Amino acid sequence: VKPGSAKGENYFGEIFKVHIEDESKQLDLILKAALDNPTFRENLPLRQYYCREIDGYTTVLPELYKVQLKKNLEKEDRFEFPKCHATNNIEFKEALIIEDISVKGFQIYDRLISLDLDHAELAIKYLAKFHATSFALRKNDSVLFDKTIGFVQKKVDYGIHFDKFLDENKK
Repeated sequence: VKPGSAKGENYFGEIFKVHIEDESKQLDLILKAALDNPTFRENLPLRQYYCREIDGYTTVLPELYKVQLKKNLEKEDRFEFPKCHATNNIEFKEALIIEDISVKGFQIYDRLISLDLDHAELAIKYLAKFHATSFALRKNDSVLFDKTIGFVQKKVDYGIHFDKFLDENKK
């Protein structure tokens, strides 16, 4: 187990890289755990953030993946996402364990540097595949769409103290 991000890169939790290996198999995982600090939770809706991300990995993305398979999309035409191995949505213990795709060559881009044109185009193409798949789900099964993706449209309450929180934590 080792840190999965540098200090200050993740405001809402802790990220760890976990490598598990035995004679027959190895797993490279990311553990993302919500902060349990009551002050943070008082000022930011951390629980909402994590529950939404958990729903995304356990409900939305698997359904969208099924749509891609039903449409017989070629692998290069699909959007891919890290496999989710486990989640916990118990309050103050929210967490996700997902596949560490850095072992496949993916890298975390420095958030302080603007994307170059090639990476920006890649991001837009990927988002287009994601959204096209969600439109296909809505067209083909609106009930399932509303059940799995409809929750995304619900507004997240950022709280009245969000700006104050950011100002206090810039130090």
